[in-house]
Amino acid sequence: MTEHVNESVENFSWLIDRFVRDVRGVEHAVVVSSDGLVLTHSSDFPEEHAEQLAAIASGLHSLAVGGASLFQRGECEQLLVRFNKGHLFIMAISDGSCMAVLTSPGSELKLIGFQMTKLVENVAHVLTPQLRSQLREVIQN
Repeated sequence: MTEHVNESVENFSWLIDRFVRDVRGVEHAVVVSSDGLVLTHSSDFPEEHAEQLAAIASGLHSLAVGGASLFQRGECEQLLVRFNKGHLFIMAISDGSCMAVLTSPGSELKLIGFQMTKLVENVAHVLTPQLRSQLREVIQN
C-alpha cells in the first residue's frame, strides 16, 4: 500500500512538472491544500517561494469563494491576476484545494486556462485525502 501511495505522489508531482514544461508561458505551478499548505510544486521553483505563493493563492481563492457565496454567484472556478510582468492563475481543484500558476508576460492566457482546466479535471478525483496527506509528508521532509 505504501509503495502505491509513494507512486501516486511521484505521479502527481510529475504531472505538475510536465504541465510547467509543456505549456508555453507557464513558469511555475503550485498545488495548494484548503488550509494553504503546499501539496506539490514544480521542481524548479524554490521551496520558500512555493510556500509564499501557496499562502497568497489560498488567501485569494478563499476570498473569491467567499465573495461568490455572499453575492450568490455560484462556485469560484478560477482567478486571474494581471501583473505588468506576467500573470497569476488560480483554479479550484476539489475540496478547497487549488492550483496556482505563474506565467510569463505575453503568454497566451486562453491556452494556459484551457490546459489548466484539463489538468484540474484529470487530477481532481486523484487528489484524495490520503494522497493529500502523503504529499504534505513529502513536502515537510
